[in-house]
Amino acid sequence: MSDENNVTYYKMMLLLESNKDITEEAEDNNNSNDKPKDINTDEEQENSSVQVSHEFMDELELDIKVGEQYFDDLNNWFDKFDAEISIPNDGFIKYEITNDGLILLLVNQERENVVDQIRKYVKDNTNPKE
Repeated sequence: MSDENNVTYYKMMLLLESNKDITEEAEDNNNSNDKPKDINTDEEQENSSVQVSHEFMDELELDIKVGEQYFDDLNNWFDKFDAEISIPNDGFIKYEITNDGLILLLVNQERENVVDQIRKYVKDNTNPKE
């Protein structure tokens, strides 16, 4: 029995991330409408938080096998990815690579157009499997 049947390849999950500032008062649906509201008060800033949401955009399969012996392949692939995609969009792209073959890539919605660039990059830099 060949080991080739049990080969795992890296998969990239592409998510669009949006951040929205919210305040506790907004969360409570403005229950205290009787007092005047000052914009950007210290108290309001202390009570504010960021609501983050993620929208699934795509799941892309790479032609890089999972395993320590393939780290050089993965590093080479990401060196080029960083140069062409990540660095020009610094601050708008984040990614995490897990040991089990999942690459979680977050793109800030302000750069939603980068999603198509990522799809094209993966397609152009992935060889079809035999």
